[in-house]
Amino acid sequence: MKQQETSWEEAWRLFRRERPELLRAVGSMRSLGLGDEDAEDLLQSFIVDRMPRIAERTRDFSEADTSRYVRAAFRNFVRNSYRSTARRRGALERFAVEASPLAEKTALSGHVAEGSDAMSPGAVANAAKVLTPKVRRAVVLFLGIGTRSHSIREISDAMGVTRYRARQLVVDGLIGAAIALGETGRLQPIEVEAWRRLVLEGQRLPDVADALGTSEHRVRVALSEARDLVAASLR
Repeated sequence: MKQQETSWEEAWRLFRRERPELLRAVGSMRSLGLGDEDAEDLLQSFIVDRMPRIAERTRDFSEADTSRYVRAAFRNFVRNSYRSTARRRGALERFAVEASPLAEKTALSGHVAEGSDAMSPGAVANAAKVLTPKVRRAVVLFLGIGTRSHSIREISDAMGVTRYRARQLVVDGLIGAAIALGETGRLQPIEVEAWRRLVLEGQRLPDVADALGTSEHRVRVALSEARDLVAASLR
């Protein structure tokens, strides 16, 4: 515990020293099309996720070498995070529309889940066990299980995390629950694949349908069924 506290103290001192350079870098991030909130989220995530380790690694560096290391690490973090953030944002926005509940519950495989044991909370309860409490809460809020559906901003505020981290939690939870349901046979492999392509890869519905060799309508119905199963596993 003492070592962790020392690392955080070092990280905070390092951040205060490098703050002007990091803020200038944040300003240049707008050229990537990042808004103020995204830029702020990425900076906060960098401080929390990377600065303690950077402080440890650069402990014996000169001040000039440390500054160069921090700037390079931040540039790499922003570049990689920006790509995943943009993909996740688009994916979750599309998912909220495409996987909304439908009256028809015929999956890609043609079986009817409504009224069957597939919708039994007990039958799918094990899917929830693969999720950490924090991931589970993020997904519950996003899907609106027992409450209204929450936006990423609202999840961020409710959980005290950045919007970048909130998106990570939701995506990790959606994918983890779907894979677990697929392993138990509650979801067919093609349903899990449709879910993965939409949520994780950020593909658009027509592209998912083309890749799976089926219609957009059948993909939409399958996503709706998968959503209901995931929701049932988290109740």
